[in-house]
Amino acid sequence: MRRDHSDDPVNNSEMEEKVVYFTNPLHDAIPGLDFLPLRAGHTKTLPSYRKESVMGDAHVMMFIVRGAGVLQTARGTSPFSAGDVVGFFADETCSWWSMPHSPLEHYWMSFSGEGGRGILKRLSCSDTAFILRRPSMPPKEKRLLERLLQLLKNRSDASIWSSISCCFAIFDSVAQTYSPLSEQPSQSAGDLANQTRRFIEKNFSEPLTVTDMAAFLGTSVEQLRRSFRETYGMTPYA
Repeated sequence: MRRDHSDDPVNNSEMEEKVVYFTNPLHDAIPGLDFLPLRAGHTKTLPSYRKESVMGDAHVMMFIVRGAGVLQTARGTSPFSAGDVVGFFADETCSWWSMPHSPLEHYWMSFSGEGGRGILKRLSCSDTAFILRRPSMPPKEKRLLERLLQLLKNRSDASIWSSISCCFAIFDSVAQTYSPLSEQPSQSAGDLANQTRRFIEKNFSEPLTVTDMAAFLGTSVEQLRRSFRETYGMTPYA
């Protein structure tokens, strides 16, 4: 008799290929800077791969190369896709998974220190997990991530300065290629309102909140409300 495996738990070890994974040999953040790159990797997963994460003392950024997935936090779920940057703060519990029909490829790096927390907050205007939405990963950013992997692979005390410099170049690339909707001029209000309306229509059966919708669209709650006021003269989100 053939056994039905449909209800078996997923074995992530058979669904994940860590192409590279390097760890910094140093353990202490640079005094005064309070920032230290810890680990970096390039990972490919099969569809329906699921990752449960408790970050501990490390902040993490994922750079999506191809595929799509879903991020789940205490605030709800948000999808991400190729080009997006997903960030987690230290001590934050969350999970993410790849879509059922979508293999996922991404680079990732983790770092410690309050300086790292400040950088993530500056990029995301948030103190919880976030998704920065972009149409694609810039080629320059991919080269920088490959460079970071090689620097950590060398595992020398001297390379720590270059790896820190490389991290800041990556942060700069993200900052230049991601423009928060909250900073766009008011003429984008109609587009934002229409995106929100389509999102509501697609997910009408889900218990959505205005915070969920703002997170999905990569904007602030106030900007979401303002876009409805400018477009329709009223907002359903008091």
